[in-house]
Amino acid sequence: EPGKVEFDPAGALQRSTPAHWGDYVKGVFVEYGKVNVEVPGLDVAVGGDIPGGGLSSSASLEVGIALLIETFTGYSSSDDNFANRQALSWLAQRAENEFVGVNCGIMDQGAIALGKENHAMLMDCSDLSINYYAVELGDYSLLIVNSCKQRRLGESAYNKRCEEVALALSILQPVFGIGALCELPIDLVNDALECIDDPILCRRVRHVVSEHDRVSKAASRLSSGDIEGFGKLLDESHRSLQQDYEVTGHELDTLIGLAQQQPGVLGARMMGAGFGGCGLVLIKTSNIEQFSEVVGTAYRAEIGYDAEFYPA
Repeated sequence: EPGKVEFDPAGALQRSTPAHWGDYVKGVFVEYGKVNVEVPGLDVAVGGDIPGGGLSSSASLEVGIALLIETFTGYSSSDDNFANRQALSWLAQRAENEFVGVNCGIMDQGAIALGKENHAMLMDCSDLSINYYAVELGDYSLLIVNSCKQRRLGESAYNKRCEEVALALSILQPVFGIGALCELPIDLVNDALECIDDPILCRRVRHVVSEHDRVSKAASRLSSGDIEGFGKLLDESHRSLQQDYEVTGHELDTLIGLAQQQPGVLGARMMGAGFGGCGLVLIKTSNIEQFSEVVGTAYRAEIGYDAEFYPA
């Protein structure tokens, strides 16, 4: 059955062919098996309210299953709740990397496991340290726009982008002494690009370094209440994802492009890994109804099927 998966948690688990959502569940069981957590047979019902792709639905499934296992077995890697949630996040990431075969980072799992209501998170993905920022948007709201373009990350160019970033890092690491591209200061990005002959890798470096700079600026804008400045960063981010990282696609570009043209919109960008899924729009709350009607009609005319809209 499409909505059902059965396996022996003590058995030698294998990834499904073709890929199946149950692989995310099995991968988590495999990781707990590596630390000798014994899980007896269970009947588990899984439900959720994450509406579309690009909103960490796979990470939420992994983290939810991990919390179930720890609650059921009493296992904990630390007496400190925050530290335990950090460890749980790393475990869930390993499940996706090693079992599912998607070379994702830690951001999604960390956000799901360590998120705080009504707060943005400035996360250091090297160690999962987090600064929280209260989000006060006043007359504005965050609106999720779903392109309804389906994709599987394992079947997209997502892993290819990871390989390109790793290759670029291998070129720049000995020159600049960095452990990750995001450690390169924004004012050195042009110097870095001169070290790389491949124009594709140059675009990937420019995106990663500039996006890291935008994230830092976004935290500053939110903490100071500069909502307009935050919205401009959303627009800049989408442009970089479209032109330099090349992970958007016709559906997302159409949807975000339409959104950015509407009254009351301060900014918009795609969410998640791209190639379909959802976007985020910063919009005046009183304009949401008109926005949904106008953008929905124009999107259907261009793409041929409906988009969906959800208040964040």
